[in-house]
Amino acid sequence: MKYRLLLCLLYTNILQIKYTDGGDASYQSIKNLEDALLSPQNYSTTLRPVKNQKSILRVSVTFSLVAVVSLDTVKQELVTNGLLFIFWNDEVHTWEDDDYDNFNRLAPLPNQVWRPRLLIINTLGERDAFEDDYTHTFFAAEGLVGWVPGGLFHTYCALKLEKFPFDVQDCEIQLCPMSYTLPYIEFVSDGSVNLAFYYPNPGWDLLNAFVIIKNISVVPGETFSCPSVNLKLKRRSATIVLNVIVPVVLLSVLNNLVFIIPIESGEKISYAITVLLSLSVFLSMVSTMTPQVSNVVPALTKYLFGLLLSSVISVAAAILTVYLHDRDEKEESAIQCKLSYQDTVKKLSAITKAVESMEIEKEPQPEVTQDVPDYKGDNSKFRVYNKYRIISRHINKFFFGLMNVVTLVLTMWYFIFATS
Repeated sequence: MKYRLLLCLLYTNILQIKYTDGGDASYQSIKNLEDALLSPQNYSTTLRPVKNQKSILRVSVTFSLVAVVSLDTVKQELVTNGLLFIFWNDEVHTWEDDDYDNFNRLAPLPNQVWRPRLLIINTLGERDAFEDDYTHTFFAAEGLVGWVPGGLFHTYCALKLEKFPFDVQDCEIQLCPMSYTLPYIEFVSDGSVNLAFYYPNPGWDLLNAFVIIKNISVVPGETFSCPSVNLKLKRRSATIVLNVIVPVVLLSVLNNLVFIIPIESGEKISYAITVLLSLSVFLSMVSTMTPQVSNVVPALTKYLFGLLLSSVISVAAAILTVYLHDRDEKEESAIQCKLSYQDTVKKLSAITKAVESMEIEKEPQPEVTQDVPDYKGDNSKFRVYNKYRIISRHINKFFFGLMNVVTLVLTMWYFIFATS
């Protein structure tokens, strides 16, 4: 509710320049109030506004998130747009309303008052994000001071990409007042992040947002009270699923169909290589979406690499089956040539013996025939002798079943792991 109170106070501050509850407030009265309150003789922007400089000053912090501009997966950079509502109590600079025509609000520039300067610790841009912020502060007569700086925060976010693109990321904007340690300034917060002005990001869903206060010890004996804005973001994965994962699953199915293509078509090896190249393209596409150097390899990359490896094995198996089939044809041609030669030799031998029997009369002798099997018109014996084509068919069936099992196991593993 503080942000609404602040907006109301800023709005009424403008109105109260002319109007107050007790009547008109003259320009000179307000000018006298500014001179009495904010003149260099009466106000120091380097001292904490507490009467006892050894006492602690508690500063209330609330963060209002406007938008998650981007979360770069490759650079691991989170860009957010937000407002920081900072409140503290000024014990030194107060005034009575009656002394200044019942005027109880001032809106000085930030450089005219003391402010708890906050630096962004995990920044990838400007360290002092509020250095050029000229948002007016507001000063209340009772001593309540408020300041609402804002801007774009470029911060580092260590991404966990094991389940990409079904990942959930925890990012933070870590702020710290490096000028004051804990005994002098302590930040307090109710832990909530205001989302009244939030615009949803098309690529990320905001699951949770909260503010915590961390006590960070930089050197022994020196502890800083540092507010941290934590955001829990879930990637909207529909686009990546449709553009990458679904085509990859379909390609893995097509990769296994290489084993049912007839060898006689002449397209078996070229088909397998085409699928292999397609999978390598998707692997390169995923590598551009993830950091080039990372301690953890995304499960999607492992999945694609497994499919790529299975595609390589499929290409090798296709080449082997084609080789065996061609060897079968070569063996068949060689055996047919041998059979034709033996048949010709047999006929020539019979003719020679017939001629010799007509020229020379002699005792009949048993006919000596060559032990040549008669394969003419009977290919069954040849089929028993040559088994390469049968071996290639069995290899096709074996790898068809094996690659189907491998693809199914890899796909089930990835989806169970990534969506759990």
